[in-house]
Amino acid sequence: MAAAPARLKAACYDLLANPLSPRRNAFDLGMSLVVVVSVIALLVEGNVAPEDPLAAWARRVELAVVPLFVAEYLARLWVASDLVADFREARGAGRGLAASAWAALAPKLAFMVHPLAVID
Repeated sequence: MAAAPARLKAACYDLLANPLSPRRNAFDLGMSLVVVVSVIALLVEGNVAPEDPLAAWARRVELAVVPLFVAEYLARLWVASDLVADFREARGAGRGLAASAWAALAPKLAFMVHPLAVID
């Protein structure tokens, strides 16, 4: 049963974080285009009357891209490290519960405060 989540995580890693993956390059290009469309929508929404059809388009774009960006961020956080394996490794090395929890959480927190993750 654990094999399916492991395969999913490996596929997500390949798509989001593997520097040698051509799929990552394609995904990054696609997300860059989504960012450009999102910025255009933001500029449009701020410069047209609320009743303008372009304002409605901009709101629809925002409703579509925000969940996409959140899902991408959470997926990147998920593949940043293996929380359970890091915890088990620390416990196996004789560390206490709190130290093991910190060892497991530290890579996730490091990802969260990394400048590119913050911008994301």
